[in-house]
Amino acid sequence: RGDLSLHAATMAIGDKTIAVAGHRGAGKSTTAMGLRNRGHQLLVDDVTLIEFHDGAAWTTPYPRNVHLLPDAAAAVGLDFDALPMLAGGRVKAAFRAEDPPAEPRRIDHIVVLAPGLDAQSVTVTEARGAERLAMLVGHTRRDGIAPLVLGHSRYFSLLARLADTTGVSVIRRPRDTWTLDAVLNAIEDLSGASETLPARTIPA
Repeated sequence: RGDLSLHAATMAIGDKTIAVAGHRGAGKSTTAMGLRNRGHQLLVDDVTLIEFHDGAAWTTPYPRNVHLLPDAAAAVGLDFDALPMLAGGRVKAAFRAEDPPAEPRRIDHIVVLAPGLDAQSVTVTEARGAERLAMLVGHTRRDGIAPLVLGHSRYFSLLARLADTTGVSVIRRPRDTWTLDAVLNAIEDLSGASETLPARTIPA
């Protein structure tokens, strides 16, 4: 399905569609659920399928469980022990949000979470030119599978197309510091949706 897959949770924030990308453990699901707790809509968690048409990148939302660690569940008001556990001895639990709308959405912006750096505060920088492509390559390769399936030439052509048609910002946060609210504020600022929707509590 789709032309390219992006390792990202995608949200509807106001009238914008924002994909939150990151490596494993970067906090994509926690960030997405935090945004949902503020009243924004989760379109898909973890894997966003991308198609290109009309000069833009588009995604069609689909239902998918959100996988949460105990601290992530607590951060967004969920009772971890009441959630079904994933198979295989993994310490993550599954949460099923409401089904998203089926209509395709144009991706307006991609936010790349980059934790673990020696930053003193949450910072947001816009990726430009070749940096934009470099920031996306690690979140589209799917452990090296995508270039093999698509062929290296087609894969890099699609990657360059994504970099050309979609804005990319990088959010860096301090190591070993809980900064969820600051990250959520930064994403809302990027989308222009700060304080536009009422907060809500996620049901357990």
